[in-house]
Amino acid sequence: MKLLNLLIKLKKRELREEEKTLSRLLKTLEDLEEKRSSLLRALRETSDLKLQDANLLSYKNSYQHYLLKEIEVVEKEMENLKE
Repeated sequence: MKLLNLLIKLKKRELREEEKTLSRLLKTLEDLEEKRSSLLRALRETSDLKLQDANLLSYKNSYQHYLLKEIEVVEKEMENLKE
């Protein structure tokens, strides 16, 4: 009986630790989804800009390239977390 109680306590402890880990992973995933949404919104906003100045157009293109790379990184992190 004592052995059974000990095993139950150990299993409960393992489950609590696993629950904490899953909770942290879900929080991280939510944060990444929020960041991805923010990056996509910024990308849409910059896409709507109609610029004539070559320097500003170059800056816009560089910024959009940066945003696309960041989105790619975030999506890879999200994929890894889901596995």
